[in-house]
Amino acid sequence: MKNPVLSVGRLLIGRGPTAIEALSRWAQRTPHAKADGVDLPLAIVGRPGAQPFDWQHVLAGLRLGQSSAALNLVGTQSGPPSGGFAKVEELQKSMRWQKQTALELGKGLEINGTVTKIEKYDHHEIVATVSSPGCPPLEIIASEVIAALGAGPERSVNVPTQKRHLGIERPFGEYLTGSQGVSTGLVVKSGSIVLIVGDGPTAMWNAEVCTAYGAIPYVVGPNNGRAFLSANPGGRNSQTLRFLREHGLLFTGDIAGFEERNQLNDFGDMREPGILVYFKNLTNLSNGSFKSSSVLPVSRVVSAIGSSAPAMSYFAPYIVSDMAPLVVHGQEGRAAVGIATTHRDIVVVGAQSHSLGVSQGLDALFNAPGTQISQPPPGILANRANIRSVMREYARIKLGARVEEMPLIRALFMDGELDAMTSSHVELSQYLQNRAGVPRLAAAEMAVKILEKRGDYHKKNRDFTNRELAALLKEMNVKVGVVA
Repeated sequence: MKNPVLSVGRLLIGRGPTAIEALSRWAQRTPHAKADGVDLPLAIVGRPGAQPFDWQHVLAGLRLGQSSAALNLVGTQSGPPSGGFAKVEELQKSMRWQKQTALELGKGLEINGTVTKIEKYDHHEIVATVSSPGCPPLEIIASEVIAALGAGPERSVNVPTQKRHLGIERPFGEYLTGSQGVSTGLVVKSGSIVLIVGDGPTAMWNAEVCTAYGAIPYVVGPNNGRAFLSANPGGRNSQTLRFLREHGLLFTGDIAGFEERNQLNDFGDMREPGILVYFKNLTNLSNGSFKSSSVLPVSRVVSAIGSSAPAMSYFAPYIVSDMAPLVVHGQEGRAAVGIATTHRDIVVVGAQSHSLGVSQGLDALFNAPGTQISQPPPGILANRANIRSVMREYARIKLGARVEEMPLIRALFMDGELDAMTSSHVELSQYLQNRAGVPRLAAAEMAVKILEKRGDYHKKNRDFTNRELAALLKEMNVKVGVVA
């Protein structure tokens, strides 16, 4: 028995802000009349809850890291944007308004399902297989596809864990990811102790949610000398950082392991700590005190340590082999904002799931390659951090490498170019070695200084672009042939 088939002009895959804005732009460009042999001009496929960040469930009043104006939040019906940090509720309203308007304007259909496979028969003849609960697989034939993958699977703290006898679990989740903590599950009772592992904006968001409920957040960043440099974009988390420092709740250190307690008075009482966290080399950033080892009893553990690369496994290998970076040429230089097939009939875009603007990347999709476009306002990375993750995963698949070889992929994939706004310590070090002949140890030290400088820019809500990197390298007397 054949699977049901639906033919559409354009197919959008995703559920997050990038997907919704792309859908809106596509609807404005899609002919309202159906073409011959096409059932619908436009369709969007996604499964509620599939995104790491659940936009429908957040703490009331929680604010984003950008303003309403910067995020282009249309349809909120809240008057002209104030220029301050936008509320998550504004983004929720805007997404609902954009999706509804786009589906009505483009005469499109929303499909609740998960894409499991994408194949391509010919140019502008793409087949996506969609799985939906309780239904046979649906095959969607489209002439154009945009996959807005969003953030990939979130990483969890991977340390030895001594589980409880007989596998007894408490009636609430003891281990959460950063996005779950912010958007779906970190409802804690006053007085509960929560360990938040991470040093970025998501860790600060979780600490803010904790304090809003009256819980006590212990925030522990990595012991690498660069912790919390990017925790406060544009001053968004100044109040939270100040609270943590004043109350001695901000640390750096290494987590040695977890031990789940067997003896509890009430397994359902969140205020009773059920996990012992063992630390090594723990430094309190409030007073500088240091402990070579320490133990902290907590009720919940939140891993806000970032995401893995978005999954591209459902693309057939020959499609990945045909993809190449989609590059924007702007006033500040070049930036890759996506990857696309040769005929641009399949485009993959990425966006940080809940803080970064999307306009620049989408401008690149809806304008001819190479078109000069204006850069976004300061402080908006416009998908760069996440799309670089997408591009690394694409390179890994193309080279046939294993996931554990990602550090090698980072070095190989640079190909003489560097995005100063999102490059890691490894990439900066490799860049200095390969392009300027800087010795390995010196390159590693210079990379730390570059990241510190970038952190200073980030705190002031300014972009540290390749232009600033070139000026800094000149100050360091480092001669590079060309800064891409």
